[in-house]
Amino acid sequence: MSEQPNSKAIRVSGERQTGQIIKRLNYNPIESPNIFDSEVPDLGEPHPTREGLFFIDADWRPTAGHYGDLVLNYSWIKDGETKSELRASTFEAPLSSHVNYQLNWDHNLMSLSADDPEPSWWKGGSAVKTFDEFKAQNTGNKYFLKTNANAKSENEFIISARVYNQNSYKKPTFSVLETVYWSKLSDATKETFDVGELHPPAFTFGRNLDPATRWLVTDAPITREGGYWVVKKVYQYNDSKDPFLIDAQGWPFDIYA
Repeated sequence: MSEQPNSKAIRVSGERQTGQIIKRLNYNPIESPNIFDSEVPDLGEPHPTREGLFFIDADWRPTAGHYGDLVLNYSWIKDGETKSELRASTFEAPLSSHVNYQLNWDHNLMSLSADDPEPSWWKGGSAVKTFDEFKAQNTGNKYFLKTNANAKSENEFIISARVYNQNSYKKPTFSVLETVYWSKLSDATKETFDVGELHPPAFTFGRNLDPATRWLVTDAPITREGGYWVVKKVYQYNDSKDPFLIDAQGWPFDIYA
């Protein structure tokens, strides 16, 4: 057995690194077709000279002249290693869920008289935000609301048209995907025990406010990749305000705790 001149090659990309060791072995395909078996390290065994590299798999390449090259591949991946990814996107959310929402955004202020003025509580800093606030201000029941101006009758008048023609907006949403590598299925299975429960990821990408109620584990499928059981665990972030609790944001604690 001998090592090749290009053995112990290392490749570094950011914080990740990979490496190879190439060994040339005497090879007789008839008498000893699996001679390389004893030279293959155990999964996760450290690289002999490079810190932070661990054996992940091997390639056997027969060559001419009763020789073969055993390529030992090393990676940053080891038992229990976790890789985190932030996923940021948008989804269609109703205008009423926006933090700055006002009823005038998606409601026409109506009256049975075209001479009725626009009240001070309809727009600006004191604009009503909820139907309860509207009822409290509309003491004489002079005004009513309609979302669709085309649905009004001849004796109904628009005092103030809705601000936006759209009923929804692009709301940002964030999730963290944790990819965890385990050599034992039992360890990988434990990663699924908190699906549907409140639990922050190992790395929150700066979203550290109230992590106990902001992060919900929504998914954790297990797949087989090489010698590892791989768990792709999804943590969904929620910064929405609970309408039933004062100053409470995130996932409902009583439901998901």
